[in-house]
Amino acid sequence: MPHATTLLVASYGVAAVASLFLSVIDARTLRLPNRLVLFFTALTVVCFAAAAWQSETWDALIRATTAAVTLFLACTLLVLIRPNQLGGGDVKLSFLIGFVLGWHGWAELFIGVLLQAILLIGVVAVFSYRQNQRSLQHIPLAPIAFASMWLAIGTVPAFTAFAVTFGS
Repeated sequence: MPHATTLLVASYGVAAVASLFLSVIDARTLRLPNRLVLFFTALTVVCFAAAAWQSETWDALIRATTAAVTLFLACTLLVLIRPNQLGGGDVKLSFLIGFVLGWHGWAELFIGVLLQAILLIGVVAVFSYRQNQRSLQHIPLAPIAFASMWLAIGTVPAFTAFAVTFGS
């Protein structure tokens, strides 16, 4: 039976491959194929679930699932309120992003969503300046979402460690 650390490495490997493939596809076509998004989401969830089972970290699995559903529902609500701002693939991708961020914690989820908004505003500003009125429909969101996800995963623990070290 594989060790929990091996399963976690595999989980992050699947998430990294998903990041690369889906970001390139979205950047080239402005589409996220349902089959690929659902495949990578399912594979990532299964890998993290296996890691949770092996290491008995059920709290992380429950938090990740709750975060994924929360982000997915928030994006679905956004589409209902402002149609044509997010594509269906982007909404489905939010489940994967929310799951991986939620595995780490609520702070990572919050920072990841905040970073995504900040990066998106920056990209829209640059495109608007350079190409006059570029809409969100013409901006690939997967690369921004994945960059935000990995930045949040990498920075929140560093800031937490800094605050604990120097905040006392």
